[in-house]
Amino acid sequence: MDRPPAPVRHILSVCRTCHRYAARSPGEPTPGERLADRLEALIAGTALAERLTLRRVECLSGCRHPCNVSLSAFGKTRLRFNSVGPEQAEPLVVLARRYLDSAGGEVRGEAGPLGLEARIASAVPPPSTTH
Repeated sequence: MDRPPAPVRHILSVCRTCHRYAARSPGEPTPGERLADRLEALIAGTALAERLTLRRVECLSGCRHPCNVSLSAFGKTRLRFNSVGPEQAEPLVVLARRYLDSAGGEVRGEAGPLGLEARIASAVPPPSTTH
């Protein structure tokens, strides 16, 4: 049986290439990089930073609806959000706290009051430990 590392590390992944097709000046950060910067600033120095790792990734397969982020952890449903911008950074941090405190990552109903429910692109349950 697979066992999670203790304590369970939660991952907040942000597509740093979103929106790769948007017009921008050379050297200007992508909207995904700006979102990651904002999230990093909100998380840094908080208790959340001890349990949540922010990862800047190349792609989360949601290019039609940039920017994309996901929340994941061992044994929890993986949530992917699309059409997220820096203005959703604060609600994402609140939702990340709820996700960390959830047993299985099921926070869909709680996303609604934060304005994120319509941005959930996928919810992938963890792999089954039985065959």
